[in-house]
Amino acid sequence: MLSSIYSQINDLQNQRDKTQLDIELKRNEDRKASFENLLRRKVLSQTQYDREIAKIDAVSDKRKAEYEEKAARRRKRSAYMQAIVNAALGITQIWSTYAAAPYVAAVLTALEVAATGIQIAAIAGPEVPTGRKGLIIDGPSHEGGGVNLVNNKTGKRMANVEGGEPLLVLSKNTYANNKQVIDDLFHSSQYQNGKSIVPKWYSNTSAINLSSVLPALAKGGMMQMHNEFYQRITRHEK
Repeated sequence: MLSSIYSQINDLQNQRDKTQLDIELKRNEDRKASFENLLRRKVLSQTQYDREIAKIDAVSDKRKAEYEEKAARRRKRSAYMQAIVNAALGITQIWSTYAAAPYVAAVLTALEVAATGIQIAAIAGPEVPTGRKGLIIDGPSHEGGGVNLVNNKTGKRMANVEGGEPLLVLSKNTYANNKQVIDDLFHSSQYQNGKSIVPKWYSNTSAINLSSVLPALAKGGMMQMHNEFYQRITRHEK
């Protein structure tokens, strides 16, 4: 009864915090929409827009992390309470059943206490990480059992991965902003035996017309360049 009440209190606190979080996230999304409108109207440059959006996303990510941390602490406290209550009930049941055999009751009590200690140690362990900001999963080979990905709602096993082929979980924003590169990597992994990909924007030849660049620097200037590009300019001058 006590653990049930405690769990209900935690659920109410989590619901209250989640409601507040949703309000703040909605407000941040509205702010992003406002900046997007300013960008379309050319009131903001792309650089200014990107900077403001990054600030808003950072605030949203921080609030999400704070909510998840609070919820995790509450889950642990509730689990501690439940483990202690279960142990007390179990010990009470043992002595009620084996009152005439105290030695048996003592042994069973010791086993109950040991089991509760193991349970509490597991509760005190680190939380299972989420992939909200990206995650690399590693583990044994397929022959060794691999790592199962399970849908918590249905209990259905969705996939099995192994060590050496780390399952890289990227955030939704990362995928949205780098979709072409990630899709190319996935296609290479699925259909080309992991062949190295070459981004469409990459070229072994310089995309800059040196004959127009060099005269523009005749009176001085500053350029940031890779060594390879510098060598090409040097060769051109000779």
